Amino acid sequence: MNLLRTFLFNFKKIILSPKANFSILFSVMFISILLVIGLLMYVLDYYHKKNAMENANTSAILSGASKMISRISYFGDNMSSHTHRAIVDDVTRFIKSYIKEALLLDSSVFNISEKNIISQHSKVSITRTPHSNVFHELNNQSVLQNKKTFYHMSVETFYDYHVKFFDNLLNKKINTKIISFVPALVKIDTGEHPPFFVQLVVDLSASMSCLMDSDPEHATEFSICGKSKKNSKMDALKKAVLLFLDSVDRGSKTQKDTHYIGLTGYTTRVEKNIEPSWGTGKVRKYIVEEIDANMLGQTDSTPAMKKAYQILTSDKKRNFIRNILHKRIKIPFLPFQKFLIFLTDGENNDPKSDIKTIKICEKAKKNSIKILTISINASSNGKRLLKKCVSAPEYYYNVVDTGSLLRVFQEISTLITHYKYQVILKR
Repeated sequence: MNLLRTFLFNFKKIILSPKANFSILFSVMFISILLVIGLLMYVLDYYHKKNAMENANTSAILSGASKMISRISYFGDNMSSHTHRAIVDDVTRFIKSYIKEALLLDSSVFNISEKNIISQHSKVSITRTPHSNVFHELNNQSVLQNKKTFYHMSVETFYDYHVKFFDNLLNKKINTKIISFVPALVKIDTGEHPPFFVQLVVDLSASMSCLMDSDPEHATEFSICGKSKKNSKMDALKKAVLLFLDSVDRGSKTQKDTHYIGLTGYTTRVEKNIEPSWGTGKVRKYIVEEIDANMLGQTDSTPAMKKAYQILTSDKKRNFIRNILHKRIKIPFLPFQKFLIFLTDGENNDPKSDIKTIKICEKAKKNSIKILTISINASSNGKRLLKKCVSAPEYYYNVVDTGSLLRVFQEISTLITHYKYQVILKR
């Protein structure tokens, strides 16, 4: 502000001087305009950087909360204080790493060294609120007194912002610190798990008969597909889905009335639709006895995603005409947590299908359906579609081998069966 006042005083003095001529006035005005433009550019750059930091912090804290709930749900009431501390430390490291990844998505804001410095010097705090329902030690075991637990989480990042233009102009170093602080309250309901509804949408196109490391972007590789089912993408998918179903059964206290599961398989159309039902029996039977790739099938995810969306929203009220035009699948009217798991190894043959699929994803998200997507060594266009469909960045998974696909489905089963929670950003 002192610099601005000095400049305005001298500018006024020159303008009012009787010795001032047009050339001097023009030069002063031109320089003034350049200074104002330069100042505005720095102001915009400052807020652009601050906004990027806040967005990265928000994404990191939401992803960290999701990871923490999954871990806490896995151990449940038998979690020791040592395990709890290990979970907090692991989530803290995860959040710091996620900040760097989030900043890397926007390469125009910070350079790589700046991103590393911001993530390394970030401060992450995770504390349990002193409350009647916190963990109490009993024989080194943490016991919950009632059904709710609260955590305070916060992420704070810093960046030293240097105004290089004025450094050179005034021969003096001018800097300011950009601080981004994002606090949140995480509320966990540790009572009974609410029932959940899962609809699997899986790619059955010809490329699924290829080996796990094959690239669907290169058509010449399809000549070797289908000759051996062992180590194919379809073989890996079978193993992963069966592991997922086993994990869901183990993660639920009963196998009858806690999870409602269906499956839609597709090429350019819906090839198979397993109507949702309680438990894993129907989907398991199809995976073991029938599922296979269609050797003539290309890819269009739109019909399958539309079908899955209609199934997941079958409990919503519809008008009379829509009830006549569309066959309605009857599902229980319960407060389901709804999940759509969308898996593909390639991309839609028609780019217009991507636009249609994304529109369906947006409608699903507006209806509180969590969308998780899995790319099996998919093409760049296929990955782009899956990233746009997810409900949150951490719900997109990319796998390149059978082991990573198994781990992803194991992680998803934990996510689905975890405690119900809410993240309240306190900004």
